[in-house]
Amino acid sequence: MQPFRFAVTQMLAVWVDSSLGNRYGESLKRPWLTTPKGQRITMLLGTLLALLALIPLYFTMSTELARTNVSQLQFGEVNFYPLDQAKSVTELAGLEVQGISDVSESQFGTTLKIQVLNHGQLVGKREVWAKVYSPAGHLREGMKIWLDLKPKGPIYLEFFFTGTAQELSESKISLGF
Repeated sequence: MQPFRFAVTQMLAVWVDSSLGNRYGESLKRPWLTTPKGQRITMLLGTLLALLALIPLYFTMSTELARTNVSQLQFGEVNFYPLDQAKSVTELAGLEVQGISDVSESQFGTTLKIQVLNHGQLVGKREVWAKVYSPAGHLREGMKIWLDLKPKGPIYLEFFFTGTAQELSESKISLGF
């Protein structure tokens, strides 16, 4: 059994040597990755690839920064939109005013809920002003609220008006962004 095992081992060694090009006593070449030059090239390619991977990170971070930096009201630069014309707010890109979603009256006044859609997925807080005008165009009341912007879920502006629901329905409402 021993001579047979030795013969098989010799045949395999000759076959492996011949398949790798070591037929006539040639020495095998080192794989190029294990040479110093191959290792330098590999390190250079790895570093270059790592630097290229930072490019998508830059674009992602600039998009996220624009989404999370919600501009605030400047005292002299507030733009008021009548509620029926305040569909798309240019000051806050991606913000859409849906309109009045709920009006509830109590003994102290009327609570007005206005639904807002956040298409731009803005994140942050911003002050919003509202003015209520009488049918004659005189200012009845001014209100302010903090709009808490979240990327998902319903967002409501909730204002409190000291008049009745009937007075509110006859009035014109303007939102200031």
